[in-house]
Amino acid sequence: MALIKFYAAARQFAKQREIEVMISNKDELFSELNNVGSSQLTKLAEISTFLINGKRFSLDEINEIRNSDVIEMLPPFAGG
Repeated sequence: MALIKFYAAARQFAKQREIEVMISNKDELFSELNNVGSSQLTKLAEISTFLINGKRFSLDEINEIRNSDVIEMLPPFAGG
C-alpha cells in the first residue's frame, strides 16, 4: 500500500498524519484525498507540492504510483 503523509494545513483538513491506500495514479490519489478530507483538502492538493519517495512533483506531474511509494503532501507554507 502507498503511504500518504500530510503536513501543515493538509494535516488539519485530513484530520490525521498519514493514511495507507491502494492507488496507482493521480486520479486515484485525488479520489482518496476527497474521501479522507473535506473539499478543502482536494482544493489544497491542486496547489500543493508532492514528494514521492523524496522526489518533488506537482499534482499534474504525477503519473504512476506504486504500492511501495511514500507520498508527502506539502501545501504552500507562509514565510517571511
